[in-house]
Amino acid sequence: MNPYFPSPVNFDVIIPARNEAPTIAAVVQAARESRGVNRVLVVDDHSTDDTASVARNAGAEVIPSNGNASKALSLATGVAATTSDVLLFFDADILGAKGEHFDLLAAPVLDDGYAMSCGIVDYGRRKSAIFMRFPPITGLRAVRRDVFEAIPQEKRNGFQIEIMINEIVARGRMRTAMRVLRGTSHRSKVEKLGRIRGTRAHVAMTLELLQCLTFVPLWTYRSYLENLTILD
Repeated sequence: MNPYFPSPVNFDVIIPARNEAPTIAAVVQAARESRGVNRVLVVDDHSTDDTASVARNAGAEVIPSNGNASKALSLATGVAATTSDVLLFFDADILGAKGEHFDLLAAPVLDDGYAMSCGIVDYGRRKSAIFMRFPPITGLRAVRRDVFEAIPQEKRNGFQIEIMINEIVARGRMRTAMRVLRGTSHRSKVEKLGRIRGTRAHVAMTLELLQCLTFVPLWTYRSYLENLTILD
């Protein structure tokens, strides 16, 4: 019997990936070790390395993204290919992932009535305590299917999808759980691309996320905090 779930339940794992061959196998293997997992899908976003074959060899179902260099469209591709009511999104560049991390993310949504459960990598006690009070910009989360499907097509853009998921939850005054996934970290863009290209990519991602401030009302942050539970 699964210690995290009182009854047999399932969720689908969706892993968007673009040129993540060095880390994708370990993430897929961890997902498959989860006791509540149904399907593990890797959505290959037109990788130019061996991401797809490495993921397939690790035991994932691999499907091509309907977008190009768009995390939002990669997630949407995965959602469309699944049927579970609970979806678990997990980044392909995470280090230290274990099966229990997936179960811990899914449990609040499956068992406790939360609309969303988010995780952050382990930044250490002090930094993590601060980051968990910010609106989550994280690729580690479990959500109800209806939450993702409520995002309008025109707002499913790139990395902004993280904030769009938050907005749906906050506007609906839905409950969110947040926790640190102990022992995890991630490969930075500098590690992947080198100092210059990696820095440029990080700046571009940050600017893309900041654009959300032009159309996401600040009151939604207050609503998010009012319905947030920090889990150990």
